[in-house]
Amino acid sequence: MPAVSAIRMITPGVAEADEYHRKTMVERLMRNVRERLSQPYEFPEGFKQSVKPDSGNDKKYSGTSKFKDLETWLVTVTNRFALSRLGGPSTQVDRLRVDFLQSWLEGEALDWYNRHVVGSNQAITYWSFCDVLEGLYDRFIHASSMQDAREGFRKVTYSAANGIQSFYDTLLEHAQNMSVYPDDYSILELFLTGIPPWMASKMFEDFGLSPESNTLDDFVATAKAIEQRGKTKTYYKIMRRNV
Repeated sequence: MPAVSAIRMITPGVAEADEYHRKTMVERLMRNVRERLSQPYEFPEGFKQSVKPDSGNDKKYSGTSKFKDLETWLVTVTNRFALSRLGGPSTQVDRLRVDFLQSWLEGEALDWYNRHVVGSNQAITYWSFCDVLEGLYDRFIHASSMQDAREGFRKVTYSAANGIQSFYDTLLEHAQNMSVYPDDYSILELFLTGIPPWMASKMFEDFGLSPESNTLDDFVATAKAIEQRGKTKTYYKIMRRNV
């Protein structure tokens, strides 16, 4: 892939931790690009490829501040480009990737692209595909949003109305927006402190689970089973009352 141009000036006084955080998150994006687009996609002989590189009905990136939104969107884009034979180091192919990106953006992200990447007054004459991705990150993903993700990760709690699966999914959503993805044990600790104490006690005492011996998946599956049993029990209690 073309080398990323120096499109971002480091502001004097920015904390080293913030710059390390930025490099870590940008590298996550670039890793996906390298894995999917560093070489042209090879199709089996006789296979007719009909995938187009525009967005079609796929979700476009609008410029949200959640890193997960940008990363998930990029996975779809690079997969589509790979299947459209837009992989490889060729400068001409990279130019096509940049041009086709326009159809994958909307809202503020599209405004930014039109103004800075293809506008007549753009500061940079040639943007590589990786430049544009890094530019989108710098424009829309802020360190404060990552701090919010970390705080949100710590404060997620279980809601009986939404259930265990929703609680677990919300934990993972915040985790994906953090520069350093927490290990399973850290997620398990927050999972156990976020669910009702009686449910955690039941897993320890009735099911014999322990953080040292069982996986995060074991605890989530068991919690869902306990939750479902409770719903079934409540349902039949109500049925008996109505008989």
